[in-house]
Formats: sequence, C-alpha cells, structure tokens
Amino acid sequence: MSEKNDTFAFLSGVVIGAVLALLFAPKSGRETREDLKKKAGDVLEKGKEKAHDLYEHGKEKAHEIYEHGKVKAGEVYAEGKVKAHELYEKGRHAVEDGIDNVSRKFKKGSAAENE
Repeated sequence: MSEKNDTFAFLSGVVIGAVLALLFAPKSGRETREDLKKKAGDVLEKGKEKAHDLYEHGKEKAHEIYEHGKVKAGEVYAEGKVKAHELYEKGRHAVEDGIDNVSRKFKKGSAAENE
C-alpha cells in the first residue's frame, strides 16, 4: 500500500511541477501547449514504467505465494495421509479385537450348552 502512495505522490509532484513551470515560463500559448503535451507524454511514460514495475513485482509475489501454498498443501496432504493410515490401523485392530471377543464368547456359549 505504501508503494502505491509513493507512486501517486511522485506522479502528482511531477504533474504539479510541470504545470507550475509552464505557467510561470514566459512562452507563447503554442509553446506552452507543446511543452504541456511533452510533459504529459513524459509523465505517461513514467507511469507506464512504474505500472510495469508494479506488475512484475506483483507477479513475482504471486508466484512466491503460489509456491509456498503448494509446499504447505503437500505437507498437509502428507500429514493427513499418515493420520488416515493410523486411524485405519486403529480401526482394523478394533474390528479384529471385536471379532475375537465375539468369537470367544460364542465358543464359551457353545461349550456351556454342550455340558
């Protein structure tokens, strides 16, 4: 945000300085208009350059953020995969233990009926 304000302040200063210089210069109307046109062209070029610089800076930052997000997403995915596998194993063991318990109780019940 500060860079945007700096750019605006710079461009405003250039325009105000150019206008003041032209107003106080002893020139004809035609020369003044030509000077204004030239100054406007200069300001436009500087604005384009600054806009291009800001665009490139933004593009670089966006790429950095994208890469950082990609790394973080990979880390979260890997952690999730490990946790999912741990939960799967816990669930599998719980089911096996449950089957063993039911099987033992069933066998005890069958043995008691046979006596």
